[in-house]
Amino acid sequence: MIGSAMVVACAVLLSGASVTESAQSFFEVFVERNNRFDPSAASLYLADAKITSLRDGEHRLELTGAQLQTAAQELYKIAKARGDQQTFRDVSVVEDGERATVRATRTAEVKCHVDPEYRLDLAKVDGAWRIAAEHSSTVSLSNCDPSPKLKSALERTHKALAPQLPMVLDDETTLESITVSGANLIYAQRFSQAVLADLNLKMLVPALRQSSLQSICGDRALRAMISEGAFVRYAYFDRENAPVMNVDVSKGICP
Repeated sequence: MIGSAMVVACAVLLSGASVTESAQSFFEVFVERNNRFDPSAASLYLADAKITSLRDGEHRLELTGAQLQTAAQELYKIAKARGDQQTFRDVSVVEDGERATVRATRTAEVKCHVDPEYRLDLAKVDGAWRIAAEHSSTVSLSNCDPSPKLKSALERTHKALAPQLPMVLDDETTLESITVSGANLIYAQRFSQAVLADLNLKMLVPALRQSSLQSICGDRALRAMISEGAFVRYAYFDRENAPVMNVDVSKGICP
């Protein structure tokens, strides 16, 4: 079945609408497909499209349209499991010949993150709009306020564990602290013997990610809180407290 946004887009194009109007309709189709978690949304990008996102204000993530298309089935499956929908307001379109720029304030509902500088660059290819570039910002953890039920569960977990810290987990790792911040539960773990320069990150990162996922997802209490909207982070530091890596788990991540 053809969505209402697609019908609008076709009608606008057939009527010989302006670049601005047709670009606006294309954007509506793009948003509608994304919010249905339809992997075909990835086909709206050019293969060489530059997709960039600034995470936590400092880490730049980059992806090409071709890479997105290759991973689309899995990415949209995860997004659907998380309920990761987006809303847009203050949408504006500026045309420039066969190109157009869409700007908007984007809200990622699952994290309550507001991105006031979202931008989509469009180019016409064979008479049809395609996405040439996308620029956005994101955050690792949640900005949402927890529900009363989740807030109570997070507080109970902190109260039960905090008095026992620091806690030696094994010969190499010490659990230094547990922190509750909004809907986020953060476990800070320190490698008591190693410094960052001595670590083989190429081998450590995937192994530590896998073991952390098993630990978090295998804990019934943590899984229950995650299902209620909690974000759980294992934050690892070296013996001098230099950050090594974070493993973040939220709804849709655990198998």
